[in-house]
Amino acid sequence: MGKYLPHLVWLLPIIMLLELSIRPLFEPDLFFYFALIERFLQSWSWPVNDPFVYTLPSDPVMTMHQWLGYWTLYVPYLWLGWAGPILLKTTLAFLFFSLPLVALIFHRQTVSSLFPLAWSIAIFAGHHRIRERVSLWGDLFALGLCAGLLWSSQKRWFWRSLPFLFLLWAQVHPSYPLGFVILAIYLACDWATAKTMGAWKWILASVASAMIHPLGWQGFIYPFIFSLNVEPYLSRNIMEWLPLWDARIFPYTFLYVPLFTLVPWLFWRHFRCPQPHRLLPFAFLALATALMLKSVRFGMLAQGIFLLILMHQEIIAPSRTRRFVNWVATLACAALVGVKVFASPWLDRPLHERIELDPVRLPLEAARILKDQNPRMRLFNSFAYGGYLAWLWQGQPPLFFHGFSTNFDFFEKYYLAPMESQTRLMELIQKFDIGIFLLTKTGYDGDYINLLSMNPHWQKMYEDAGSVIFIKKDPRVFDKK
Repeated sequence: MGKYLPHLVWLLPIIMLLELSIRPLFEPDLFFYFALIERFLQSWSWPVNDPFVYTLPSDPVMTMHQWLGYWTLYVPYLWLGWAGPILLKTTLAFLFFSLPLVALIFHRQTVSSLFPLAWSIAIFAGHHRIRERVSLWGDLFALGLCAGLLWSSQKRWFWRSLPFLFLLWAQVHPSYPLGFVILAIYLACDWATAKTMGAWKWILASVASAMIHPLGWQGFIYPFIFSLNVEPYLSRNIMEWLPLWDARIFPYTFLYVPLFTLVPWLFWRHFRCPQPHRLLPFAFLALATALMLKSVRFGMLAQGIFLLILMHQEIIAPSRTRRFVNWVATLACAALVGVKVFASPWLDRPLHERIELDPVRLPLEAARILKDQNPRMRLFNSFAYGGYLAWLWQGQPPLFFHGFSTNFDFFEKYYLAPMESQTRLMELIQKFDIGIFLLTKTGYDGDYINLLSMNPHWQKMYEDAGSVIFIKKDPRVFDKK
């Protein structure tokens, strides 16, 4: 057993990764990607103004800033149904968490059981971002760029490939400015090597290639405008953009595990590495820590960089651990993976149920019922359901709001504020002539559900494990024809 243990222990993180990845689909952004593509296929043009809502019909909708990313998920859907995007997401997540280990293979180096444990912790802390989103591509590109700068910065092929990387990155996801930050950090830390390799020419070419976009200059500057005008609202209201010091994040304790394990261990190991190898890995380690603290959204990327630095440290200064420590680490790894896997509500579900739509997180039956009833009065839909309903209904009936909108002034005024009291709720209903509420029981809408349950002018029409429909006591709610 002792002979095979070092190999078997590496299977544990893979088991956890697969269990966390192959889950029923409920990602709202994915459905909005599909809604945009199917709208495009009808008219062969991307919509300029939002075609799915009645509240903001003249609001511009940014559709092409990640146009290629939409297709990377839509094509597998055409081939394999919902299993397509789920399996693509699983593959990208596996590539992401495996990338830091590639260097070990090339160096033909073995490591102690501490490293499968670190891998398990990284997956455990970053799994919330394993979603069917094009941001997975952005995180993979950012991690690959860091890996290339650590291990291939003296190879000419690496620098020559950068313009192609940024050309692709700019079409797939608007996180490429982070790539520019990573390159700037490299220049500051290792200018001598960069000058020798003529890196500045390829970096300028990379910036230029990112400007090659269907939207031209507007497409290139979109992420910068987004960070200035939209991100402040997201950082106040949307969980994935909240910083780790926000009290609303405290119940999600798994997000803080790396702060007490990987981060101190990596900093301690860093200062034990030989002096010439310190500056760039330290800068990347500091960047990953800052990104993790800044926003939940960067949690998975930070875990990937942590693993990357750990592998870099191991190659430079291999660790020497006693057999007792290896056994303790193996047991800890097995315990972490075991608790996460065996506590999963999907553990006993067959594979075909895990590669379909989530019947709890999505209003599958509720949406069908409303469509069949032909709503006449306006619908207020849950923020979490906006993407799914935009794809399913294509604006007929029109929606109240969806998560792809960047009009967060409207979100704060007409989605968050009305749930504070019956008075504000009635003002909302009167302003938009709302006759139907389709709400989620697993997200933001608990206050709405409580207010409507106590309102004598409203009644519950339908309820299941994840969603609830309230309708106004008014004969105009549905078209009876």
